[in-house]
Amino acid sequence: MEFLMTYGWAILVVLAAIGALAYFGVLSPDRFLPDKCTISPPISCLEYKASSVSGNITFNLQQDSGNQLNITSVNVTPGCNVFNNGSGSSWTVINNNEKTGPFTASCSGLTGKSGQKFKGTIAVTYIPTDGVIARSVSGTIQTKIE
Repeated sequence: MEFLMTYGWAILVVLAAIGALAYFGVLSPDRFLPDKCTISPPISCLEYKASSVSGNITFNLQQDSGNQLNITSVNVTPGCNVFNNGSGSSWTVINNNEKTGPFTASCSGLTGKSGQKFKGTIAVTYIPTDGVIARSVSGTIQTKIE
């Protein structure tokens, strides 16, 4: 009985220490994951940045479909509103292997959170210029807020 009580208390102390580390975020895997931005083919996500000062996420897209694509909408969730693509127009047509001007998404939860991670979903809807049916691809963006 003494053996069980001694080791029982030791195990309880270890569990309490692990619980405290997890509660304060020391064991959070998000802190150790690399920055990435991935979207399903034929669209790919290139340069990206999240700013705590402006509350914006800025990113470039590139397409590799072999045809021109007319990007009709870009959405970033959670809580973001994409409002510009850097070319002065609403949305854009991009040629094969061409990079778009930067898309900017205004996100409500970024301001004042420098050093934390942002993880969201990017959804792109496009129509091939030789077609009429809209297609959608999605992906994830995970980056440190600067």
